[in-house]
Amino acid sequence: MKPIFLMSLVVLIVTSCANPKEHGQTNEPVNPNVTTPTENDRKQEAVDKTAEDFDSFYQKFHSDKKFQLSRVKFPVEGSYNDFDTVMRWTRSNWEYLVGTIDQVDTSKYIVKFEKQPGKVEEGLYCKECGFSYEAWYSLVDGSWYLTHREDNNF
Repeated sequence: MKPIFLMSLVVLIVTSCANPKEHGQTNEPVNPNVTTPTENDRKQEAVDKTAEDFDSFYQKFHSDKKFQLSRVKFPVEGSYNDFDTVMRWTRSNWEYLVGTIDQVDTSKYIVKFEKQPGKVEEGLYCKECGFSYEAWYSLVDGSWYLTHREDNNF
């Protein structure tokens, strides 16, 4: 009985002393201030390597009308809406966007600006009136385009 017990003990000791890195374990302390990349971070890194820079696109989009019109994906999702009108955006009725979201008076408007891999959403919502605006920019074949615009004026 003793040889079987000793043999079992030796096997247990040898297997439990295996290299912990081989099993995804380390003895290094965990630092709560260090974050590991998320799936979105990895997607964003892949997008960033091949895509047009969004910030450069965004500034040019709002300052150059010809460029803006070339970077709107018609037919655009969304519409202009007020009490009497629902108007789908077309090339012929397009109202140019001239101000950037960082120029909005935040004492009067709630501002939303969210970047995701391949998509940016912006919006502003009047705190005391019925006006709201939303736009989505999407990465298409490495270039940014406005793909959705919704204006509500009630």
